[in-house]
Amino acid sequence: MSKSLDIQELVQAIDIREYGEATVGMLLTGSFARGNPTPQSDVDLIVSSADIQTGSQRVLRHRGTLVTIKIQSRETLAAVLVDPRSACRYLTGLSHSVPLIDQGGFLRDLLNKARNFEWTAEMIFSAHRAAASELIGWLEEVHKGVAGLESGDSGRMLQAVHGCSWGMLRVAQLHLGVLEGSDNTVVDDVTTVVGWGTRWSTLLRTAIGLTEACLSVRVKAGLDLFCATAELAGASFLPDELRMIEPSVVQIQEFLASRSRH
Repeated sequence: MSKSLDIQELVQAIDIREYGEATVGMLLTGSFARGNPTPQSDVDLIVSSADIQTGSQRVLRHRGTLVTIKIQSRETLAAVLVDPRSACRYLTGLSHSVPLIDQGGFLRDLLNKARNFEWTAEMIFSAHRAAASELIGWLEEVHKGVAGLESGDSGRMLQAVHGCSWGMLRVAQLHLGVLEGSDNTVVDDVTTVVGWGTRWSTLLRTAIGLTEACLSVRVKAGLDLFCATAELAGASFLPDELRMIEPSVVQIQEFLASRSRH
């Protein structure tokens, strides 16, 4: 069942003057912008102006509906065109958004560029560096997974399982340049590009909790997924990145092999 709401009435109820005296823009994003809200959907708005320098968020209710207002600088919005992380996560949503207030035309210009976005060689290189950086950033959690499995420490396993699942998903997304439809579809979006029948996708489903596997099995799958993700993206790593990643891959592979023998 869909959900209807008078968006213009909502816009009038929000005093945009509190966000600065400079030219203000307001975007409708999410399911209401796409035209497929459900009874549980909230209204997602982005407010931006030349006066806004730092991001924040405001949550309110309008006629019983939850409304989330993200206050963002113009630079943050424009980053989707040049920053791989922002492009992967937010560009598709921005492309489907609807300008509600656009004094000066900044938002319409931005949306036009977003809808005509193409990966450049420079951005692909930046995406690969970001993917390597994120993989390196998850090494501590990966090794906590080993320690947790060895000791049976559920606390360590709980800390590890997020990085070994969602963390690896984000690494693969960056490496492959997958523009997610939304945070609700990103698992399917990345899995589709990698391939539903691949070992990587099977490991992801277990590690991320889409099966009935217990915590220790999820962590083991996550460690295996770390190795599979390193292999997936490995050809793009620079020598310094490989020197950080390869020893952990070898250690995890040896650990998993030893467990399979018992």
